[in-house]
Amino acid sequence: MDFQVGDKIDGQFEVIGKHVGGMGIVYITVDDFSGRKYAVKSIKEELLKDPNTLRRFSMEARTWINLDRHDNIVQAMFYREVEGKPLLFLEFIEGTDLQHLLRKDSPLAVPQAIDFALQFCKGMEYVHNKEVAPGQRGLIHRDIKPGNIMVTKQRQVRITDFGLVRVADSATRLTQDGAGLGTPLYMPPEQIQDAHSVDKRADIYSFGAVFYEMLTGRPPLQADNLGSLVLKILTEQPPPPSAFNARVPPALDTIVMKCLEKDRGRRFNSFAEIAAALAPLYEPSLRALGPTARRCQQCGYLTEKELGECPLCEGNLEPFRFEAEMTQAIPALEVPLTSTIAEATMAGVSSSEVAVVEVQPTPREGVGLEPDITPIPTPSGIHELQVALGHEHLQRGDLQAAEQAYRAALRLKPDLTVAHFNLGVIYFQQGRITEAEAAFQEALRCNPRYEKARLALERLRLSTPTGAGLAEAKKELQIVHEKDGSIMVLVPAGEFIMGSNEHDRSERPQRKVYLDAYYIDIYCITNSQFARFVEETGYKTLSPWRRYFKPGRENHPVIYVSWQDAVAYCEWAGKRLPTEAEWEKAARGTDGRLFPWGNEFDLSRLNIAESGYGTTVPVDAYPQGVSPYGCYNMAGNVWEWCADWFDPTYYIHAPQQNPKGPESGRFRVLRGGDFNTYSYEGQFRCSARGSPDPEKRMSYVRGFRCAKDAP
Repeated sequence: MDFQVGDKIDGQFEVIGKHVGGMGIVYITVDDFSGRKYAVKSIKEELLKDPNTLRRFSMEARTWINLDRHDNIVQAMFYREVEGKPLLFLEFIEGTDLQHLLRKDSPLAVPQAIDFALQFCKGMEYVHNKEVAPGQRGLIHRDIKPGNIMVTKQRQVRITDFGLVRVADSATRLTQDGAGLGTPLYMPPEQIQDAHSVDKRADIYSFGAVFYEMLTGRPPLQADNLGSLVLKILTEQPPPPSAFNARVPPALDTIVMKCLEKDRGRRFNSFAEIAAALAPLYEPSLRALGPTARRCQQCGYLTEKELGECPLCEGNLEPFRFEAEMTQAIPALEVPLTSTIAEATMAGVSSSEVAVVEVQPTPREGVGLEPDITPIPTPSGIHELQVALGHEHLQRGDLQAAEQAYRAALRLKPDLTVAHFNLGVIYFQQGRITEAEAAFQEALRCNPRYEKARLALERLRLSTPTGAGLAEAKKELQIVHEKDGSIMVLVPAGEFIMGSNEHDRSERPQRKVYLDAYYIDIYCITNSQFARFVEETGYKTLSPWRRYFKPGRENHPVIYVSWQDAVAYCEWAGKRLPTEAEWEKAARGTDGRLFPWGNEFDLSRLNIAESGYGTTVPVDAYPQGVSPYGCYNMAGNVWEWCADWFDPTYYIHAPQQNPKGPESGRFRVLRGGDFNTYSYEGQFRCSARGSPDPEKRMSYVRGFRCAKDAP
């Protein structure tokens, strides 16, 4: 039964107000006998049939009531069930919540923020040390946020909503049965990674985030979508509050930032410690107030702004809010999935058929796998945060991290359809066709009506018949360049990780670089192709390239060519040399791998001195060493010319979008290593750079491949 204004609950409590959230309802009631007001928390009608929801609500009510009375906690009075509806009666607070207060007056005056923080610390110290059962002391709140901190008309802070509470130092979960989800804006890293492992220091982090917002008017970390926010919480340290509010003293910066440490071992150990650090700062902060500071004569609220009416005295503003409000700061998740197929569609290739020109003589339908971007406006569990994090890693091109995030989500909730599906897309991009098919089948098992998975299976099977594997799948993105017969592969638009922070200085700093879509040859230019160019144009070279063009070596890479020779060939063929960035993306893909095939050096995947040939091998040799885009011999065989001038410091100031190299220089860039180099593996990393004189032809280990812009 859903009560309306004017109804009487249990014949005694008249409903005078009603507030509806995403999962629950709060009725404002008046007791006919005593005239006392209560806020009555309950569950929405559609959730009453869920036994887990009912069990969690009952446990929350019992836990909250057992906290008893404290000046800084909203007191839970009693619990009833009326006509099958569970009801938790709470004391009614005349005032507002901190969230609404911050909307009216943000940032708070520093001494007012310290005052609220000190009161909050008293309340949480009580919660953390309250004996909840014999031998069990202390509760962890796990959902500290401005909306769960009430401020009365007497400036008293009252902590509310213990819906995610659990026993400290125990695996016992009193509510949410392992969902463990607080509000991401204020959530510590460990709560995202493993909600069951949190301890009291999780509440200290969340308090630090709320205190930060009181002092600055903004949460410590913000993002445009849920996945980006989660990634920032895990990896990024916010600037100190004084960066946004010059009135915040250094000592207060130190306290807040200690609360926000990623490593919980470096945070305060208790709210008593925080209070002890804060207390000496209150009086100095009063003395440092500006000339506009004033106190409300009625309630004593302190502000430095001209607000007109005091925000605490102007009336109640929805005094009980207990739903996570992600939508106010984070729009619905609409993150494009960065996979080879998805990028191809974004690059302008037909959305129904990814292949522009099929290498196969008989055209077939392209794979056309598209991402699932189901919005996650209000996540209901850690598993959904992990899914959002997976989306974010995919958008950034980090396939390994995305896979880890989706797998973490599935460990928490094995029937996540979207996680299985997106794993399938990742596996397909990596050439793990069997695993991709299994993932799509698992997505269908979770949801037999999930059309995306069914279509993906049909298209996957159509484009990758049994035994075809990776090479067949890659052909969906390939074309044949008419002029010289080269097979080229589409490298879709998007970011990739370029450079290295751990190796040669010229490769630093490692960074994300965005490139427009382009095509690149999957093989180096061969002797026969270069010979045809020379014959058709009469091009004169001073290099002895023909010395190595012997019978049977038609399909070997042309060598002994200068940079100018390579440019001349490209112009004849209607192509160009790849930029250094284009070459590296084609070699390493978007996951930042060290070598074209992965992160471990493997002598069986490339032609180097120890391979025993002592010379070049055919351009289609070593299929086990192809890059994520299907390019051959991007490590070993021959060094390859790129278009760029070489500058060892260029990466420091290079643009992050379509870098073309310095405007001038003495040396040009070479990439890839050669057959005459021993297994000093640093030469063969995707990010390794060479820098010879472009005028010199007398090097038998230099070849090239071509690129061209995508339409």
